[in-house]
Amino acid sequence: MDSGMNPAECTKLCVRNGSKYVLVKGSKTYALAGDESKLEELAGQRATIVGALTGRTIKVVSTTSAQ
Repeated sequence: MDSGMNPAECTKLCVRNGSKYVLVKGSKTYALAGDESKLEELAGQRATIVGALTGRTIKVVSTTSAQ
């Protein structure tokens, strides 16, 4: 189904509806915990995430757009 939304819009809508921001690396997915405003800025984009991994969650320390 084509919603007409770009990846950033789709991601932000999902988060507003209760989903969490995630990092997808190949076939692996990691939940992101940190400053929601910083994560929102990078929604739907390629990014570099620095943080501490505990289980399948990354506590985000810093973010950088890969653009």
